[in-house]
Amino acid sequence: MTLWKLEIARLIRTKRVIALVGVFLFFGLTDPLITTYLDKILAFFQSSLEGAGLSLPAPTVAQALADYAGDAAQIGTIVVVAIAAGTMNFDAPPEMGVFLRTRVRSISRILLPRVVVMTLAAGTAQLLGTVAAGYESAVLLGSLPWAALIAFAIVDYLALGLVVLIVSALAQSLRSTVAIVMASLGVLVAMPILGIVPEIGRWLPTRLLGSLAELSSGGSAVSLWPAVLTTIALGGACWWMSVVQAGRREL
Repeated sequence: MTLWKLEIARLIRTKRVIALVGVFLFFGLTDPLITTYLDKILAFFQSSLEGAGLSLPAPTVAQALADYAGDAAQIGTIVVVAIAAGTMNFDAPPEMGVFLRTRVRSISRILLPRVVVMTLAAGTAQLLGTVAAGYESAVLLGSLPWAALIAFAIVDYLALGLVVLIVSALAQSLRSTVAIVMASLGVLVAMPILGIVPEIGRWLPTRLLGSLAELSSGGSAVSLWPAVLTTIALGGACWWMSVVQAGRREL
């Protein structure tokens, strides 16, 4: 069995793929429903409160997709990081690291299948969630912004690839899976903080993770090019760091 087939089989047999697909599908199916019927849900709870009242704007397709994008970018990314941390830490247990290092000629041949398979799995899970959110939004609220959905499907694979590469780079320096997850999330949380400055925010890779909200509200996909360039550059740096650090690591 090749390392590529091994990674695919491991993703399926450990049921990690179910967790990936499940979280994105859950938000894809529930967020448009909540957006559509939020006023009725609130009215149900307010009926027991005298004098209380709250009016909400009419729900729209853009709002439903933005709600999905927000949940997917936050909770979905956490799930991706957690699963990727266990996948990229190929030296745990040490016996596995010794087995792979003594039978595969280069570190890149060990890491590449793990990075690619994990990225494709995460991106496809996000795509399925986006399709579900788009379908329900179309049924409940109206026509879809197809250009926004297609653009998001493309850039999100790129963004999730960077997430996996960040985890991979940190996994070669840290031994504990929990430490890898926390460090990776720390990096991903720090990026939006830098985005408080508008001129910096437009270049941040994390902008791509929630770009469906921007695109579905009328934003242009062309405006994402600074974040795309930064994502590609940072992804290359993380890959180089992964290979170098893994080669220097002592078991």
